[in-house]
Amino acid sequence: MSHLVTPDGTRIAYRDRPGTAPPVLLLHGLAGHLGEWDDLAGRLVSAGHRVVSYDARGHGASTRRPASVSRAAHVADAVALLRELALAPAILIGQSLGGHTAMLLAADHPELVRALVLVEAGPARPAPELPSTIAHWLDGWPTPFPSPHHAAAFLGHEAWARGLEERPDGLHPRFDPATLVATMRELAADAYWPQWSRVRCPTLLVRGATGTMDPAEAAGMLTARPDTHTVVLPGAAHDVHLDQPESLHTEIVEFLEEERVTYVFLETERLRLRAFTEADVEDLVALDGDPEVMRFLTGGAPTPPDTIRTRTLPRLLHDHPGLGTRGYWAAEERSTGTFLGWFEFRPLDDTTPTVVELGYRLNRSAWGRGYATEGSRALIDKGFTDLGVERVTANTMTVNHRSRRVMEKSGLTFLRTFHTDWPEPLEGSEQGEVEYELTRADWEKARHRPA
Repeated sequence: MSHLVTPDGTRIAYRDRPGTAPPVLLLHGLAGHLGEWDDLAGRLVSAGHRVVSYDARGHGASTRRPASVSRAAHVADAVALLRELALAPAILIGQSLGGHTAMLLAADHPELVRALVLVEAGPARPAPELPSTIAHWLDGWPTPFPSPHHAAAFLGHEAWARGLEERPDGLHPRFDPATLVATMRELAADAYWPQWSRVRCPTLLVRGATGTMDPAEAAGMLTARPDTHTVVLPGAAHDVHLDQPESLHTEIVEFLEEERVTYVFLETERLRLRAFTEADVEDLVALDGDPEVMRFLTGGAPTPPDTIRTRTLPRLLHDHPGLGTRGYWAAEERSTGTFLGWFEFRPLDDTTPTVVELGYRLNRSAWGRGYATEGSRALIDKGFTDLGVERVTANTMTVNHRSRRVMEKSGLTFLRTFHTDWPEPLEGSEQGEVEYELTRADWEKARHRPA
């Protein structure tokens, strides 16, 4: 367990599970604790995500009676974690009160959020009776509980029992009831529909079939933001993440794949290079269906869609153990998310990163804008800086002058001309192909050369 101290002196307890896929921040609900996410967190970590869960202020191992329990203070805690742990932009998954915090964060800090999953949470409505309802609920807890079994039987889940504190006389909640009641006063007085309307990231709303979220609230959320993904999970009440963790994980995975919320390998001023997913098939078919794009590859003939699905996509999804990552990256325009094509940075030997091949294939709409050079330079720098690359090589047809210029502007120099046997010779193939290269030594010399 680690801790972060906020500007108002509140200690926030958190758990950081490493991973290389897009980071996830998990936000629990009122009276909960970070451990209730363990099942879902384990599934996300197994899929490669870095996952951070934390005890909200006033809960668990965090400061029990913080200076403030305002909505703004809760949002500021999550922002501090995102920034301090370098998680942004992250996927936020919040249940109930934690979901409300995540929603407000996404509205006010869009640059920190890649996607939002709300579990039984929304903008709500003024509910003056809410604090007294919460107080009555907490007063009804028969504490101290004599055993974890008795606690789980009353609270409904073993995960809730794990959040209790053991004392000589039994198990007690790790919160101050008055602090939790105070936490709900602001939420009870206001509705947050303007904030919901300002959220721009991909969003999934998950409800339990017997949950407590008002169906009218969910319908209003769809009216305000029709692009919101929604699902109602059978066999789940308010604690969807505890009632149906497997189903919730499945829905999250499908949502992230559909919205292409995947691992981002690197970003430049204008480009984002991310991992491919199966949702990219249509864009790949369109890319390889342009005769001009395929001119120096197939003479202009398109790649059949079935070949894209059965041969191209598996190659793009392949992990190279020697490099420690994939060899192909989908290229997007950072400002719009528009699919531009792909870049290759693939080791010639799967067991070592020593020599990698650089390549790219971009839509015609991206030609002439410097994207190929920008992406190539960034990949080269990352390869030599972070991946242990010693030599970068790139090949093209001798007559492909555009690609040769990109290689030169990216720092590669001409090495040789060679000839290969083409099954169906293309126009210009009789002039052979060219190989360009850049070694680590030459790259380092160029970096230190006076401008």
